[in-house]
Amino acid sequence: MKRLLPLLLILFAYSSGFSQSKGSPEEKAKYLTETILKSDLKLANAQIPKVYEVNLDMFRKISKEEASGGSIRQIRTFMLERNEELQKVLTAPQYEKFETNFRDYQEKMEEKFGS
Repeated sequence: MKRLLPLLLILFAYSSGFSQSKGSPEEKAKYLTETILKSDLKLANAQIPKVYEVNLDMFRKISKEEASGGSIRQIRTFMLERNEELQKVLTAPQYEKFETNFRDYQEKMEEKFGS
């Protein structure tokens, strides 16, 4: 669980525009899927490409949003949409772990930056 928190902070950095020039959506999706989620959620080999596609879709939307000035609210919406898609791919225990950590991350970000 503690290892997933840095992932969520990375997502926040991506969504805040911090890493706009630090990699393509494809690179970000690959890193998130293969380096972090694969081990933290113990993804099965068949899940990896599906999770990658869900993350890629989110990062492409975020990249487009950032290019047009970026709205944190819209980026949060993209992240929530991604979570809904992940629920279709992950097992119940995997998604529960992911969702718990995502909620913890949101609470910490709201405390730090306000809603």
